[in-house]
This record gives sequence, structure tokens and C-alpha cells, in this order.
Amino acid sequence: MMIRCLQRMRESESALRQLIQERNEAEREKWTILRHARDEAERCLAVTTQLTARDAKIDQLQEELTQVKRGGKKTRRIFEHLNISHVPKGSQWRAKT
Repeated sequence: MMIRCLQRMRESESALRQLIQERNEAEREKWTILRHARDEAERCLAVTTQLTARDAKIDQLQEELTQVKRGGKKTRRIFEHLNISHVPKGSQWRAKT
């Protein structure tokens, strides 16, 4: 009976060590997953910030384009009024002759 009790104790100790090892492995895996989730969340925030900045830049450029288009009509009228036929690159103005 004493031998049987010792054998059960050893088996229990062995099972306990196995459970502790499995618990430690599960704990390490949990922290690995949490670190990965944190890293991905940070990456997601960075991408969201970049997209927000790009959207703001697009809105700004669309507004500038609208203003240029409106201003282009006014500029054409001014050139016609000043009798200017052509404005080449380099901003040298030539009057019609």
C-alpha cells in the first residue's frame, strides 16, 4: 500500500509538472499574441493617420484646382482686355501687334 501511495504521488507530481509547463507555454503564447495585437494596432493607427493626411491634402488640392479654374477664366478675360495674345513659359508677356 505504501508503494502504491508513493507511485501515485510521483504520478501526481509528474502530472503537476506537465500542467505547470503547459500553463507557462500558454502564458508565453498569450503575451506573444498580445504584443502582436498591440503592434498591429499601432500600425493601423499610423496608416489611418497617413490616410487622413492624404485625404486632407487631396481636399486642399481640389480646392486649389477649383480656385485656379475660376481664376483661369478671369485671367483669360484680363489677357483679352490687355490685348495679350500669348503668355509663354518664363512669364515674358507679348502684346498683340
